[in-house]
Amino acid sequence: MNFLRDDEVQRLLSAALSLRFQAIIRILVNTGIRTGELAGLNVEDVDFEGKQLFILDSKKKRRVAVPVDSKTLELIHRHVGSRRMGPLFLSQLTHGRITDQSICKGVRRAAVRAGIRKVQHVTPRTLRHTFSINWIRANGDIETLRRILRHNRLTTTQKYLDFDDGRILSEYERIVEAGGRGLLAPALEVNKPGYII
Repeated sequence: MNFLRDDEVQRLLSAALSLRFQAIIRILVNTGIRTGELAGLNVEDVDFEGKQLFILDSKKKRRVAVPVDSKTLELIHRHVGSRRMGPLFLSQLTHGRITDQSICKGVRRAAVRAGIRKVQHVTPRTLRHTFSINWIRANGDIETLRRILRHNRLTTTQKYLDFDDGRILSEYERIVEAGGRGLLAPALEVNKPGYII
């Protein structure tokens, strides 16, 4: 599974040549939405006060709300300017709605300019994985992540738990080593009379 480190995400954002593409990258990496869902966004789908994007779920074909952070909303607001309706992101070539392919190419070009190794693996899907892994790293709830990503089954979302074996060790130490007594309840002391060892 391909994902970007924090420093690579920052370099990717810095390498975006326009406010429009900075907003596109931030949306992808901070919401986990799919490319087609991003391309389908209209200005009126952005709820600035409620901090949500209303997308058409590309798999379930229904309108759903996805939370979005303040910094990303600020970029969107600057990008939109005085526009109140129509496609959120326009193609610079056709002046119509941006396409999935344009988004993919723009992300790839930014990755090249950012000097990210294995640039061929940097796609909008990589940014969806990055969002998910960062959620897990921040101890975000797996069921909430499933709902944000709109997975039908929790097992699909659980693949993000396997990205880092170091997490297993740190969780073990946090839970089992806490207090120096492991998982044993204080009453279960093996040196009490009556215990057979």
